[in-house]
Amino acid sequence: MSKKTSLIYIIVILCCLFSCNNKPVSKIWLYRANNIAKAQYFQDKYAGFEVDVHFDDSLQMFMVKHDFDEISTTSLDYWFSSLEKAPKLGFWLDFKNLNKDNQTAAVEHLINLKKKYNLKKKSIYIESSSCSCLKTFSNKGFKTSYYIPHNDPETINKESLAKLTNIIRQNIKKNRPYAISGYYYQYEFMRDSFPEINKLIWYNGLGQNMKNKYIEIANSDKTVEILLVFDKFEDI
Repeated sequence: MSKKTSLIYIIVILCCLFSCNNKPVSKIWLYRANNIAKAQYFQDKYAGFEVDVHFDDSLQMFMVKHDFDEISTTSLDYWFSSLEKAPKLGFWLDFKNLNKDNQTAAVEHLINLKKKYNLKKKSIYIESSSCSCLKTFSNKGFKTSYYIPHNDPETINKESLAKLTNIIRQNIKKNRPYAISGYYYQYEFMRDSFPEINKLIWYNGLGQNMKNKYIEIANSDKTVEILLVFDKFEDI
């Protein structure tokens, strides 16, 4: 092999290594991975998971559950411990009961979990409709997302839409969340009304064509950081 050929060969290898090491992280994450078996099953397929959490004041820890009246025995601590690849994954925590009384204890608990499981702080998103309380997490370096009111822009009149837009804009201006989040049918509204801010959206339907449409949107819109999608799973 000539010196010139050897040099070209080395350059190609280095380029391949650089390309692999800098491969962009997928924007497509798994919707509602509360079930441990489901999260374990999909941890090789998705770059991140959305998990619903409530902060339990009596236990001083996050519990994994969606509804307020749901009984859960799964702590977020235990949920993280069940994932072998947790340090390589991203996490969208849908914080259902964030408020001014639990925000400080909640962020300290999350900091401890981050250290315990070697999680990447910049890969953890805290989502809540309580925009003012998200600042506690922003101040500690976590990414935050303001869950905007889930009105369908297509079903409300212009006056109501203008009021909704103003409420969201004021919350963004005052509290400066990292992103805003909403349903797939709110995407056009979010894009047109708040073009400058990062966006998290989700499509929780079963239609593959619609799913593909929003995957394409997420991949083409630089302001969309994450699209959650539903994936079938049978817990055997």
